[in-house]
Amino acid sequence: AVLVYLSFPDSRPRTTPAELAADYFPATSQFFERASYGRFTLRPHPQRDWIRMPHTSTSYAIKRDWNAARRGAYLRDAVAAADRQVDFSRYDIVYFVADPDAPGVDSDATKVVNLDTPIEADGKEIRRVVTVFEKHPPDRLVLAHETGHVFDLPDLYHRPTDGKGEWDTYVGDWDLMGSQFGLAPDLFGWHKWKLGWLETRQVACLREHGTTRLTLEPLGSGPVTGGA
Repeated sequence: AVLVYLSFPDSRPRTTPAELAADYFPATSQFFERASYGRFTLRPHPQRDWIRMPHTSTSYAIKRDWNAARRGAYLRDAVAAADRQVDFSRYDIVYFVADPDAPGVDSDATKVVNLDTPIEADGKEIRRVVTVFEKHPPDRLVLAHETGHVFDLPDLYHRPTDGKGEWDTYVGDWDLMGSQFGLAPDLFGWHKWKLGWLETRQVACLREHGTTRLTLEPLGSGPVTGGA
């Protein structure tokens, strides 16, 4: 995965790319190492320098429910600006990390963007990008949550339409996709099975009536030989 750090003409960064890289790694890689029982390795390749965007941060109108046209312009500008230094063909995951102190950056806008029309760079079609607008330091495990979306894991929180109430009422503290602030923000067994981190023999699907003897162990203890 490549981490590209974006600065803007209307703000001088007060942090360095190295400081922002340390906000997310090695913590994010360690999360997936534990969650996958060593079956998935996330290798970060952070860029050493800021890459300057062609327009001010405020011109992109960055926010949570972002205008698609402006979001598309932001991503095209980011790829074009970074392409001089980054060989995108080398990477499976792209993180665009914006200057957290730029005036137009909204930390609530961090998300994975799926592109209906891919952006081509270095002979590769970029169909999915993680856009990071977090403060420094960021929310705990936020990049692990967003990386879960790269694997097509859904949000498991409830977003109140009136702006009130709890956001993580579906799964509480028990899955990262419900709350990265949870007391036990691992991934559900269903997600681990979907991602190939549990073997078929470790999951028992009961299709008929009757009595079955299974061994249940916590996911945190690692794969087991019985049913899970």
